Amino acid sequence: MPRGSDALALRARRITGRRSRASVAYGLARVLRTASDTRARFTAAVPPHRREVLVARPVIDALGHRLHGAEPVTARGMAMLTELLSEPTSPLYRPDEPGALGSRLRAAAAALEPSNRWE
Repeated sequence: MPRGSDALALRARRITGRRSRASVAYGLARVLRTASDTRARFTAAVPPHRREVLVARPVIDALGHRLHGAEPVTARGMAMLTELLSEPTSPLYRPDEPGALGSRLRAAAAALEPSNRWE
């Protein structure tokens, strides 16, 4: 196996490991708490788009449950969730249109599921 493939395999194991899964689940829970808290706060963090987060709450809750479960997840799905949480221009913070966050979260949830076919 070429070195690049080894590095990708290592990254895939890390991003799908328990620690990374717990970190992303915590990030999703934090977003829900922040969106549910109506008190004004002074922070340098980009706040999540409250309305979009609250509308997407069922998907976010399901993702948190999935990430805490024992079933394997894919690196692609984890990367999609990590990007949503960390990129300030993602629909989590700046939705282009109503429902954009929910759509991206559902796409990430689908991408978390390992394929049943051999690759």
